Amino acid sequence: MRFCDFFIECKTRLKEIPKYIPWVKLPLYRKIGIVALFICFAVVILLFIIQKDTMALLALALSVIFLSIFLCFDSAPKRQSQMIENFYKPYSKKRIEMVIKLLNVYNIEQSNASHIDSLITCAKNAQSEMNPFSPMKKTLKLLWIVIFPILAYVMKKVADKTPVESLVVVSLQLIAIIICTFAIFYALFPLLRNLFYSDYDKYEDLIYDLNQVKIFQKSNATFNPVKK
Repeated sequence: MRFCDFFIECKTRLKEIPKYIPWVKLPLYRKIGIVALFICFAVVILLFIIQKDTMALLALALSVIFLSIFLCFDSAPKRQSQMIENFYKPYSKKRIEMVIKLLNVYNIEQSNASHIDSLITCAKNAQSEMNPFSPMKKTLKLLWIVIFPILAYVMKKVADKTPVESLVVVSLQLIAIIICTFAIFYALFPLLRNLFYSDYDKYEDLIYDLNQVKIFQKSNATFNPVKK
């Protein structure tokens, strides 16, 4: 047996555990809040489409206010306790029970910390080796090493022939473009990673669950916290 067999079986079993709360089991206030927010933002989009900008901005402001109130209401200790008892704890229990059963199938003692640590190491190594973005990082580093001296030389020549005022304006514009580009890339990268390397998060989940088994099962704890 190999780690890849363990990982594939773990993914298969994990699919049998619902990750999200079914709509029918959601608390009533969450159903009302979700439907109301959907309607609010649909109205905002419609108003923008028909070019009622003032009304659209007003509706957007009201939607944001409603969202803030809903989040405050949802984060109240009483409602959070209900969610923990009704959904988070049962989900955590199913996840940990699944991992423990899988460890038993592969004859790994759940109390054997060294074996679990070896599994965690294997998961981290496999996560890195299977990452399709790793070669891209090396290529970008090489390109930067080549491009940076050329870019610095060009910028020096431009600076020598450009007035200080214009140079400041161009520099600020360039900085703004770089910041915007970085922000967009930072926001989109998780989506691209999930699209081209969906197993990345599954490796993270496995590593997390193995650590939970090692920490909580060793002390015979009945509750295993859910990763946020």
